[in-house]
Amino acid sequence: TQQQRDMADFIRSCMYDMEHSWGSFINEVTSYLEYGFAIQEKVFRRRLKANGSKYNDGLIGWKKLAPRSQNTISDWIFSEDGRELVGVEQDLSNLSSKVKMNLLQQGITKIEVPRAKFLLFTCDSTRENPEGRSLLKGAYTSYKRLSLLQDQMMIGVARDLGGDIVTGK
Repeated sequence: TQQQRDMADFIRSCMYDMEHSWGSFINEVTSYLEYGFAIQEKVFRRRLKANGSKYNDGLIGWKKLAPRSQNTISDWIFSEDGRELVGVEQDLSNLSSKVKMNLLQQGITKIEVPRAKFLLFTCDSTRENPEGRSLLKGAYTSYKRLSLLQDQMMIGVARDLGGDIVTGK
């Protein structure tokens, strides 16, 4: 319908009206493959040119979908019965120094982000574990075995030659 086309056009305009590119957002999201999860905080703004928007229609759009680094996530907050994820706790000690100093001066060391404020991308989240499972976890054992085998082969080659490479005999 025309209404659905208008809604799709609005979403598309929001995608390209953020402080960062859509491609950089996708790039940040794909870190979930390595870590098992990725969190992007939703930050909104009124779409006015005075607010840095390309549009001046006064509607609410995305200012940014800000990545929250996996190494700053210190805890997952669940409902009383433990069935529903209600938020995440971010530890500020792993943030860059400029941001950290401003918040620490205010006495803030941890921030709770409610579930409605972030997008969560997970990989293989068994039993609804928000941390998921890294795709690289299964490949690590094979990689480590191959690496050790190559080291052993190189040691064996070096011992078998017994210095013949140096003398040319």
